Amino acid sequence: MITNSNPDTEKMLNLVRVDQRDTAKTALDFIMSDKRGRWFISYLFDHNGAFAPVYTEGVNLAYYEGRRDAVLNVYELLCDLRKEDVCYGLELKHKADVEFIKYKEEMIRTNQALIAQGNTD
Repeated sequence: MITNSNPDTEKMLNLVRVDQRDTAKTALDFIMSDKRGRWFISYLFDHNGAFAPVYTEGVNLAYYEGRRDAVLNVYELLCDLRKEDVCYGLELKHKADVEFIKYKEEMIRTNQALIAQGNTD
């Protein structure tokens, strides 16, 4: 984070941060408007342990918590999306979760069918 003792510079930097956040929210809204984008965001949350228990020990603690923190920042942006409804971003997240769970269920069914047929290659 850039800091400066000049009040005018600090105001300018704050405006840039607000603009970046607004641009990120607009981009996230665009991504979440498509099923593939929702799948990707759910994949990121799942793959990076966004809602997994916090790691308490281990050599890679900082690495895993850094990954988790990055996707939690995306989640914060998602929760902050607003349209007509205050819950707009959360509704998109719920829709993405449902679609991702259905995708995972289909993958399990497909793999179980392949195993039952003896196709384990």
